[in-house]
Amino acid sequence: MIVRAIPTGWEVIYHHAHALVAAQLAYHLAPAYRHPRWLEQIEAIAFHDDAQLPFKGRNYLNPNGTPLDFTQASVTLAQALAVAEQAAFKSRRVGLLVSLHMSYLYEPVAKATKDKALADFCKTQRKNQKAWMAQLGISPAQAEQEYAVLCWCDQTSLYLCQNQVPFGGLRVEIGQGPGGENYFLSMGAPGQYYLDPWPFDQAQIELYCEVRALRQLTFDSSEELLAALQKAPVQEQCWTLQPASAQPADAGAASRARAALAEA
Repeated sequence: MIVRAIPTGWEVIYHHAHALVAAQLAYHLAPAYRHPRWLEQIEAIAFHDDAQLPFKGRNYLNPNGTPLDFTQASVTLAQALAVAEQAAFKSRRVGLLVSLHMSYLYEPVAKATKDKALADFCKTQRKNQKAWMAQLGISPAQAEQEYAVLCWCDQTSLYLCQNQVPFGGLRVEIGQGPGGENYFLSMGAPGQYYLDPWPFDQAQIELYCEVRALRQLTFDSSEELLAALQKAPVQEQCWTLQPASAQPADAGAASRARAALAEA
């Protein structure tokens, strides 16, 4: 889950909800960026963060009892096994894209920790990927292009859900996405964001996500945290995305000035 500190406590976004924001981005992409099996692409993006372990099977608290943000959580092989298996139940293409994501996430960890079980899992993923690409007639290059879209949607959603886009028009680089382009995201007024380049066929798009607000600062157990989340008020956070060309001239100038200072 994504945990954001607020003056009165915490805001929590479930990872499933963040993945839904990522899927909304894929849903809005212009037809030129879609392949014939686009529904499976969207499903892989929406599903890539599912199969989260239940609160009774994993610790969701920091040592001081505060909610644990996903960036602070340790790698969990049980979740990796579950998400890879369940994705393959949907279709081989969904399984392929999610498996590529598992490789991206877990291969560096397996190498760094020398965890044999995790390394074996990663070897199995590579074996499955090779078999599915052959069966589906997808080249490794095509698979990587489709996976790059998943990564781009995932990363863009995380920037938004984590409130990591700074005020004042300063751009953050998302990375390579649809069409092989590098994308940049900036923020104007609250809730108003600008994307460069623009991969959608609408003049602007609207994204939304459910956020749960907690007034309690610390918890004695993950079960207590879950009970509080289930009772917490649910708010809907919305973002409006527009092309960078729609950004007010003064905000764009401020962004360029900051970029020039950073390079100096």
